[in-house]
Amino acid sequence: MFIQRTASGRWQRTSRFGGGHTLSFENRYLCKDGSYRWPLWNATANVATQTIYSVARDITERKNAEEEQGWLVQELQTALAEVSQLRNILPICMYCKHVRDDANYWLTVEEYISKHTQTRFSHGVCPECDQTVVKKWLDEKKAG
Repeated sequence: MFIQRTASGRWQRTSRFGGGHTLSFENRYLCKDGSYRWPLWNATANVATQTIYSVARDITERKNAEEEQGWLVQELQTALAEVSQLRNILPICMYCKHVRDDANYWLTVEEYISKHTQTRFSHGVCPECDQTVVKKWLDEKKAG
């Protein structure tokens, strides 16, 4: 009895000329034209005559389909990651700074963030707005 690793990476227990175990494995052959073929082998031993009977089935198309499936899964995972990044893009009006939600309603930034997070707001005035907006408004009030 011996244990061997198959072409697909699985470990398999087999027996040589005894026990009636069937050995199944796949391997890859390089053809003269440069292409590869994948046979799936099934072999069994006849202990009485010390003969091994085996048959191979060409599974090249299946192996190619599995490889293509792997590439497609990888492409889908990449696309999903890109979509997740796009979900993080916030549609905001370039003039009034309102944010569009999933229902296509326009909300203030404060409304949108409060609706989607646990954030609460307190308002103040930054130094730049203090000079450009508040001071201008106060000057107009004093003059008017």
